[in-house]
Formats: sequence, C-alpha cells, structure tokens
Amino acid sequence: MQEEIEKMILESMTEEKTVILSSHLVEEVESYIDFALFFRHGSLIATEDVEKMRQESGKSLTDLYRELLAGEECVGC
Repeated sequence: MQEEIEKMILESMTEEKTVILSSHLVEEVESYIDFALFFRHGSLIATEDVEKMRQESGKSLTDLYRELLAGEECVGC
C-alpha cells in the first residue's frame, strides 16, 4: 500500500501542481517535500521552505518536526 501511495505522489508531482500530504511519518515523505506546514491541535505553528532550511540551519525536516512537536503524544509513532 505504501509503495502504491508513493508511486501515485511521484507520478502526480509537476511544477504546475501542488500536492497536499498530511503525515506524521516525516522520515518517509521528507524527500518529496518542498514546503512544509506544521500544525499542533489544529493550529498552524510553523511554515518552512525545506531546502532553504537545510541550507541555512543544516537541519532536516525530521529534526524540525521533532523540535516543534517534542513531548507531543503521537499515535503510531
């Protein structure tokens, strides 16, 4: 199932399209993401241009996710 979803996402990605993906499995989707929005309890808490963040801070999206949501209980993590 996961491979099918990954294939569908990759086939859908073009410069003209925006794909909105919601996942707490950041490690699995990080390589596809150009821009990230982070929510906590339904409220937007951060936005990031992923490549710019990597260049400026040396952090991965996974690192930022863990910092922003440290201590949050996550079902299935």
